[in-house]
Formats: sequence, C-alpha cells, structure tokens
Amino acid sequence: MVKVKNTEAIAARVAREKAAHEDSHIDDALHKWWAAFPHAFSNPSMRCLSAFYTHELGSVQGKVILDYGCGQGDFALWLLDQGATVFGIDVSEFNIQRCEEKANALKLDPDRYRFAVMNAHETTFPDKLFDRVVGNGILHHLELPAAMTEVDRILKPGAKALFQEPLGGNPLLRLYRSVAGIHTLDERPLRREDLSYLSEQWSIKTKYSGLVTFPVSLFTSVVLRPYPANRLLRVATRIEDRLNSHRILEHWNRFAVLVYERGRTQGE
Repeated sequence: MVKVKNTEAIAARVAREKAAHEDSHIDDALHKWWAAFPHAFSNPSMRCLSAFYTHELGSVQGKVILDYGCGQGDFALWLLDQGATVFGIDVSEFNIQRCEEKANALKLDPDRYRFAVMNAHETTFPDKLFDRVVGNGILHHLELPAAMTEVDRILKPGAKALFQEPLGGNPLLRLYRSVAGIHTLDERPLRREDLSYLSEQWSIKTKYSGLVTFPVSLFTSVVLRPYPANRLLRVATRIEDRLNSHRILEHWNRFAVLVYERGRTQGE
C-alpha cells in the first residue's frame, strides 16, 4: 500500500529514541505530571474513551497479541492475565529488562510471552502472525507510513490494531508540551494531516477525548481534586461529545483511540 522510504532517516530516528529511553526518567516525569493533574486521565470523557478501546479490543483469551512499544510492560502483563499470548517490543533495553523482571516476579508461564528490543518500523516477525497489535503512545514516536505498513504486514487477515495516541493540534497542548519538557526530540503528537492520512490511506476509525475536558480537567484537578466526576467535567463531556459528533475541531482533542482492521485479500 505505502512504500517505505528514507531508511537512513528512520534509522537515525530510532537511534535517538533508543538513547532517550535508556532509563526511567521520562516515565518518572510523566507520572509526576499525571499525579499533579489526575482529572486529565480519570474524567468521564477519558472513561468513555477507555470503554471504546476495551470494546474494540474484545476478548483476548487465546489470542496472539503484539504490544507495539510495550514500555515497562504493564499493559502486556494485563493481557497475559486475560489469557493472551503476548509479544512485547520496545526500542529501549532498559524497558525490556523491566518487562522481564515484572513477568519473572509474577512467575508467569514463559511459553506465553516474549519481550525483545526491536525496531518497530521493521520487526522480525513473520507475515500475518498477530490477532491484535496494541500500542499506547507509540505511533507519534514513529514514521507513520513505515509503522502502518509494518503493522499491516504482521496482522492476520481480519485482525485489528488499536492505538491510543496524544494529539498535537491544539495550541494549549503545544504550550503544555513546551512547559513540561519531558518529551523526546522526534516524538510528534498526531496533527490534522496525520489523522487525515490515517483515515484516507488506512480507513482508521477514530474516537476522541479532551477537546473541552482537558483544559477543564487541569482546573478541576486543582480546585476539585477529590471529585474526578464533578459537575463541571460532566458538562464539559456533554459539550465535547456534541462538538466531536459534528467533527468541529476534532483534531484539537487531547487523545484519540485509533482502530485499524486489516482487510482480507483474495485467497486469505
């Protein structure tokens, strides 16, 4: 579908990402931000987004799943607990070591999982291996055409890929990122042109969150901290749902869940 080019640029990008994740400083900094503004991740809109993801994921019992950019393995461990066979890949040797340590501590069956350092643009997996490919905040670190081509290659016919990604079209979000200073050189939250590319070239289904609830949640995290489902956020969620249903500034949302289903070709 899409021919991958700029292999040297991709290799340089992978090397920079690898160097940026040789320890846990980025994850540690992110958790500090999450602790400071918990409503941004626990408000009604985000719960709806999680419910949509869970519905699209479906039962994973007995399925073969790739955690694409698995980080330190928390979601991979949840998938294992749900009965899946899980492969996890990440560019960071540090992250893969943490995955192994967590799995060993839980005394999980080693025949049901494997973690490996791997370039997500060009994995070593055979064609049509996975029932699901899942990722949380991975695509915006990658060169999109190369990543999507690889995901398509390793999915079984009729199988799904699901990604939760940050968006970067909103000026407030760009300000937040510049202040936070906890992001890598090459990561680029998805913008309008990226979302258009994914929709037009890959027929990806998208659900959004954060157009209204994200700025409101920053405020309520401070003044109404014990109440993540407070009235302000409930009202903000209703307004946001209405705007998103009419596709008004949808690329200004904070997060999106992206669902890709690999088609079946003749003979498959």
